[in-house]
Amino acid sequence: MNTKGIEGLSGQYHRVDTEVYELEKENERFTMITARQTLGNLVYLMGYKVFYVNITMLLAKLKMRMAEGSNPHEISRIELQGLLILDGFQWSGSPDEMGVC
Repeated sequence: MNTKGIEGLSGQYHRVDTEVYELEKENERFTMITARQTLGNLVYLMGYKVFYVNITMLLAKLKMRMAEGSNPHEISRIELQGLLILDGFQWSGSPDEMGVC
């Protein structure tokens, strides 16, 4: 039962300390990095090849090679892998908008 009267009707919000918020974001980022590394290590120990690449760098290389008209070495390198870990992918549009396809 609410015994606060009219004050009990107002929303009760708690302030989030910006330093705590930033630490939580950093902790989440480190957790994701650790999870990717652990997955890569486990797959490698199982005998598969693992390719860990930053997606922004990979897409830039592919776009440059396609503009030159050459067969990108990166594609054949990716095809040989048992696991491809893409790091830093934050693109929300279509591949056509990125200019890769």
